[in-house]
Amino acid sequence: SCYFCATHNIWRRLWRPRSMRQVLGEVRNLYDRGVRTLNILDDSFNIQENRVRQFCFGILDAGMRLEISARSGLRPSHLSFDTLKLMRRAGFKDIWFGIESGNQRVLDNVIRKETGLLEVRQVLADCRAAGIRAGGYFVIGLPGERTGEMWDTITFAAEYCDRVRLYTCQPFPGSDLYADAVKNNWLVPGFNPSEALIFGSKTYLRTPEFDPLEVSIVAEAGKRLLKKRRKLDQR
Repeated sequence: SCYFCATHNIWRRLWRPRSMRQVLGEVRNLYDRGVRTLNILDDSFNIQENRVRQFCFGILDAGMRLEISARSGLRPSHLSFDTLKLMRRAGFKDIWFGIESGNQRVLDNVIRKETGLLEVRQVLADCRAAGIRAGGYFVIGLPGERTGEMWDTITFAAEYCDRVRLYTCQPFPGSDLYADAVKNNWLVPGFNPSEALIFGSKTYLRTPEFDPLEVSIVAEAGKRLLKKRRKLDQR
């Protein structure tokens, strides 16, 4: 239900877990072939915390010594400190969270993400205490967001995350945001969806709160700050 997300065009709004026995069997197969590094790309890896624990216990019980990353944008609200410690024992070295904004009003009223920033701060601190590096995905330039709130996001990311990816909001067709952009005439003239690159600093929205140039200026300044603090991960 995220405002700017369009992945439901591909996956629909379904969660289809495979059997953990099958998943662990595939990991074992890779391990036997010499693989020692795993990157989990499951879009909803921790939608069920118990499933994460089953995965970790399976790795440990099999005696596999792995270095694991989870870069899919995990949910901060679905990981306890005990689970994070278990993940570290199983070989997790870094995990990334889809935090999106460092301003609570934007999270609640714009993105519609059920995330509390106090809870986010706690899970980021728990990651450090467990020995896991914590990264965060953030986006600025959302319709309804003010320039000061964009800076709230950058400040939050710089203070609490070990690594950061800072994106500019892009109006992907199929998202609720895109529908609103068309309805309210927010798209810049000549907008081509194929140009909407999340890693860049350009945006193609002009709203009552900002114009595209303002967002680009904030994005570039934010990336410079994060790079100076050695936290920017813009790959």
